[in-house]
Order: sequence, then structure tokens, then C-alpha cells
Amino acid sequence: MKYTLDTNILVYAADRSFPLHAQAVEIRDRAAAERETVCLCFPVLLEFFAVITDPSRVRHPLSTEEAWQEVNVYLNTFCILYTLTRVLGEGSPISLCGTGLLARASSMP
Repeated sequence: MKYTLDTNILVYAADRSFPLHAQAVEIRDRAAAERETVCLCFPVLLEFFAVITDPSRVRHPLSTEEAWQEVNVYLNTFCILYTLTRVLGEGSPISLCGTGLLARASSMP
């Protein structure tokens, strides 16, 4: 079974001022160690960048350069889930994880 991390985990792990910083770092690092079962959704990375660079949303925002460095680490650490709809054979849409097939939509509820 594959699972993904929420944007909040990434934001809390990046900003040491959050009360849940240590727990978020632990969850993120454990997920990175289980990289075969954990994917990040591409929109989560976009939201992470938007939040972590916005001083009205976090106490200690990262610079644009620092935020891109974090995003690049995630891109190189986790399977990234890009949701694309394509038609295959009988018309089943699929989800792609990076360059590999993650799941056929027809197998989902």
C-alpha cells in the first residue's frame, strides 16, 4: 500500500518554530526511509513552497532559494505523484507516479 504526506508535515518540518516541528521531522524522515511506500503529490510540493515562503503564514519563512532547495530534496527523495488522465485500451484513466504506473483508476473505489 502506498501513502502520501500532507503539506503540513513538510511545513512543520521546515519551520523550527512550530510546536509540532520535532514530530513532523520524525514523520518525514521515517517516510523518506520507506520511500518505496511513500509518494508526494506534486501539488503538495507547490503548496509547501507557497506556504513556507509566505511570512503571513509561517513565523520563519524560507527564502525562495532555500525553499527550492527543500523542494529539490523532496523531488530526489520521494516518488512524486503526478495525476494525469490518459486513455488506455478500454478507457481506464491511470495515475502516474514519477515515470512508473502507480494504480489503475478502475481498481480504486
